[in-house]
Amino acid sequence: QYLQLWQIMQRSELSATPDRLIWRWTASGNYSTQSCYMATFHGSTACYSWKLIWKCWAPPRVKFFHWLANQDRCF
Repeated sequence: QYLQLWQIMQRSELSATPDRLIWRWTASGNYSTQSCYMATFHGSTACYSWKLIWKCWAPPRVKFFHWLANQDRCF
């Protein structure tokens, strides 16, 4: 392993330019809170069932029960 690493390092060149961090979730490469938030949920699906639960005419205790059932939290 040491010899393999030595061969790889022989082909490497160091440069005098300073290192730069690039954020891959924006086109500019700059970090932003919004891009981090979007990256957190990248690939997830949105579920808007909460609108059906909380915007209906039912009493609050029924809404809460349906919300728990939707979250698979009824025991």
